[in-house]
Formats: sequence, structure tokens, C-alpha cells
Amino acid sequence: MGDGGAAAGTVHAGQELRLQGDDGETDWTGTLTKVSSTSSQTLLSSQADKPLPDKIAGALVVTASTSKPVLAAPRVALQPQADGTTTVDVVEGAKHHSVQVTQGLCDADRCEVTPTGGALHPGDDVVVR
Repeated sequence: MGDGGAAAGTVHAGQELRLQGDDGETDWTGTLTKVSSTSSQTLLSSQADKPLPDKIAGALVVTASTSKPVLAAPRVALQPQADGTTTVDVVEGAKHHSVQVTQGLCDADRCEVTPTGGALHPGDDVVVR
């Protein structure tokens, strides 16, 4: 992948690789067997039980996961505080209040959150900034 070699720092042999064919239907799952990088790209080698899709539309390397359901909030809703804690603002009608949370795993858009000071439930509306 043409990433300037940046993926080599977080992608490792043994991680799951998921590819999607450009037909939108062909899904391929394998395991990375080797990761190497140059100044312009990261080369991923993998193994699986079936051939690769003819044309690849998307690729995902699973770098972290959890085995249980988690509560997640948009990354832009997490508010770092001066004391080192993190909060999210929960909307209640025309008002909102802050709930202190512990941040867990994140992807590009969402972060796992565990409320540590107040109540936060699936489906609650939060303020995004």
C-alpha cells in the first residue's frame, strides 16, 4: 500500500486482513504473514484458503478488537479536560451535561467509552464538536 511506510509501525504478522472485491460482493479474509516497508510503501504478505479477488476495492487490517459488545461515541464527541480526564456531553432535551469516561479502542470515527462519572447509555445523544 502506498502509505509512505507508515503502516509498518502498527501492522504486524499474525493480524487479520480483510479485502473486498470491486464487485461489492467478494470478501476475502486472511492472515498477514509478513510486513515490510520502504520509504514509500508498506508491503503486506498474507495467506488464506481461497484466491484473492480479481480487483480489490478495499482493504482492512484488524489491529485491535474486543470480544464483547462495547459502548462507543464519535471521536469528535470526546472532550479532553485539563485534569487529564475525558468527558462527553450528553444531550437531555434543550440542555446537556458532562459525563466522565475512560477511552478504550478507537477506529477512524468512533471510540470505545466506559462511563466513570455519571450515566451514559446506548442511544444517548452526545454533543459533537
